[in-house]
Formats: sequence, C-alpha cells, structure tokens
Amino acid sequence: ELSLHLARTEQSSLVVIGNMDPAYSMSAPAQIHGSYKLADLPGLVKKYGITDWLMPSVWPETFSYAVHEVLATGMPVWAFDLGAQGDAVRAAAKERKQGGVVPLDLQSPQFSPMLDMMFKDIKGGV
Repeated sequence: ELSLHLARTEQSSLVVIGNMDPAYSMSAPAQIHGSYKLADLPGLVKKYGITDWLMPSVWPETFSYAVHEVLATGMPVWAFDLGAQGDAVRAAAKERKQGGVVPLDLQSPQFSPMLDMMFKDIKGGV
C-alpha cells in the first residue's frame, strides 16, 4: 500500500534493502534490492540515492539489528512508535535532531499524515 501511495503521489521513491514476502507486491517505480551485507550499505545508499531510512516493522521488537545498522549510517531513520525500534529511533532523533518515530494506526492506516511528517525535510528517497 505504501508503494502504491508513493507511486500515485510521486512524493518520494521507495527501495527495499532486503527481501519481502513474495505474496506482497510493490507498485513501480518501487524496487526491491534483495539480500545485502552490512558492508554493502554505503554503496547501496549511493546507488539508490537514499537520504533517509524507514523501518516499517509493525511488530514491537525487543531489539532490532536492522534499526541499529541503519542508525550507524548517521542518516535520518524513521520507525513506527512501538517496541525497541521506536525507542532506539526516538533516542537517536532526539540526539541528532533528524528522523523520528511516526504513529501507527493498524485499524485505519493512512499514509499521508505519516509521510507528511517524514518528508518535511526529505529531498530524495526513502
């Protein structure tokens, strides 16, 4: 749904760094990079023109390696306001004055308010 929204609004581009359940599809021009190694992240940032990270996990985690990997890039990171991923991103955003947590309403997901919050500073893609 997020890729469809972004395709319709042309608000930003979306690249999945990693893999997705093949039961879900994404709308063009969104891309799935696939598997990666941690050492690949700087090259992937350059290749895709990534300016911010979005960690779209909808399950509260006790620790998120992926969140810590992207936080280590020093770039803005966005995550839903739940679990350890929300806590880690909130703390980093407060310290760095970039990125942050966004509300998640699973009953009625609406991307516009979330994206407006995220994209107020974004000039490239997520």
